[in-house]
Amino acid sequence: MNLHAYCIRSARDEPPSDGLRGVDGSPVTLVRSDDLCVWVSEIETLEATPATLREHEIVVREALRTATPLPFRFGMAFPTESALQEHLGSHAEEYGAALRDLAGHTELSLRIGRRTTDAVARPETPTVGEKTPGHQYLSAKRADIEDRRERRRLLEEIDSALSISVADRRMTVDDSSQAVGTLAHLVQNDHLLSYRKALRKLVKSRPDLDFHASGPWAPYSFVSR
Repeated sequence: MNLHAYCIRSARDEPPSDGLRGVDGSPVTLVRSDDLCVWVSEIETLEATPATLREHEIVVREALRTATPLPFRFGMAFPTESALQEHLGSHAEEYGAALRDLAGHTELSLRIGRRTTDAVARPETPTVGEKTPGHQYLSAKRADIEDRRERRRLLEEIDSALSISVADRRMTVDDSSQAVGTLAHLVQNDHLLSYRKALRKLVKSRPDLDFHASGPWAPYSFVSR
C-alpha cells in the first residue's frame, strides 16, 4: 500500500473535507510535517487512466478552492508516511518559499493555433536550376527556423497584450503545422476578471488565430517538482 500524494499545503490551511474521495474512490487524508502538510490517499495499485487522472485533479482543485497548493503531478507516491515526512523535511525551505510566492495565485492556460484558412505558408527560397539534396535540406531548415521565430513572435505579442494581469508566465512554441504554442499564465486571484476581459478583447482583435483557454488550475507550471 502506497501513499499517493496530491498536493502540498500549509499546515495552517483547511484540511480536506471528511467526505472527499480521490483516486479509486479512496479517502483523502493529511500527512503533516512541521509547517507543511500533504493531501494523500492510500492506494494499492496506481495506474494512469482517464478516470484516475480526473480523480487526482478533482482533489487538487478542491484544495485550490480554499488556498493555492503546490500540486504534484499524477504518480507521485511514497511507500510510508515516514518516507513522505522525510521528503518534506528535506525540502521544507523550498516548499515553504514556493507556497509563500504562489499564495493567492492560480494558473490559466492559453493554447493558440492558426485558423486553417489563414495558415501562414512557410517561405520558399528562390533558386536557379535544380537544388541538390544538400541545398534542399538547408532551405527546409531555414524555413523551419523562420517559422519557429514567427510562432514565438506571436506568443510574445499575445503575452504582452495580457501582461498587465500576469505575475509570471511559461511559453512553449508548438512545432505542429497549425499550432502556434501555449502560454501558462500565473495570475493573482484578484486579477482574474481583468485578465479575462483583456483576453476577450484580444480574441476579437485576432480573428486569424484560434484561442483555447482553460483554468483556473493549481500552478503546475510554476512548481519545480
